[in-house]
Amino acid sequence: MLLGQTNPEPARFEVLVAPLDVRLSELTTVQPDAVVLRDDDDPVPLLALEVLSPSTRHFDVGMKRSRYATAGIANFWVVDPDAPSLTAWELREGR
Repeated sequence: MLLGQTNPEPARFEVLVAPLDVRLSELTTVQPDAVVLRDDDDPVPLLALEVLSPSTRHFDVGMKRSRYATAGIANFWVVDPDAPSLTAWELREGR
């Protein structure tokens, strides 16, 4: 920032953690482990986060990833505690 320049209002966010339902469409509701929402009128989460477990691994990485992208969620992170690792996907031009 340059001297004399004012700092713009920082973006505000809200983090919600499970258990929670996120309605992606009239027919699709998912339960991510956490979501980050903008503190404005945009109902689409900025980030969805899933922590993999043996019973949900395939669904979280396959179906949920596809559904989050279709719903326009810009960022999807998957934490694998077995690896340990974090994989992050970002929508660019709708893909």
